[in-house]
Amino acid sequence: MKNKAASKITVSAIIAALYVALTFIFPVLSFGPIQLRLSEALCLLPLCFPPAVLGVTLGCLISNLIGFLTMANPLGAVDCIFGTLATFLAAVATYYIGKKAKNKTLRLVLAPLAPVVFNAVIIALEMAIFLSGNSYGFFATMLYIGVSEALVCYVGGIGLVKGVEKFLNKKDAA
Repeated sequence: MKNKAASKITVSAIIAALYVALTFIFPVLSFGPIQLRLSEALCLLPLCFPPAVLGVTLGCLISNLIGFLTMANPLGAVDCIFGTLATFLAAVATYYIGKKAKNKTLRLVLAPLAPVVFNAVIIALEMAIFLSGNSYGFFATMLYIGVSEALVCYVGGIGLVKGVEKFLNKKDAA
């Protein structure tokens, strides 16, 4: 039992570290009304590993906190709460989609929708409410976030999940 718990903690920690590293490869693209946060592709990992829910949530919180402390994140402390909440809800929804959708293709079509919808709506609301200088407006910001999230999740996230599943299948066969 201890090894199983340690394994889950390790997987969560690795995913959290990857999330932070991917966020800060291009910090300019990770924060603001127009963003392409590469780390959001990891939100699809709950399809493969349930501990990924905790990993992406912690990774998002740490990234948003570092962004706040370094002033890279214009939303500051608010994003530590609401941005992290968006990622947590997306990861949980992705996990449940993976659990309920038995058809592999349907699973890969539906799973990325969770991060797209949760982040587009919550981050756009966050910006509309807390950034008085947000000249983009709620719907434009929601569109920008949604499109970038869809790009990251449908291209990077699905590719990542397919690679992980292929690796896990080879490992099980060996």
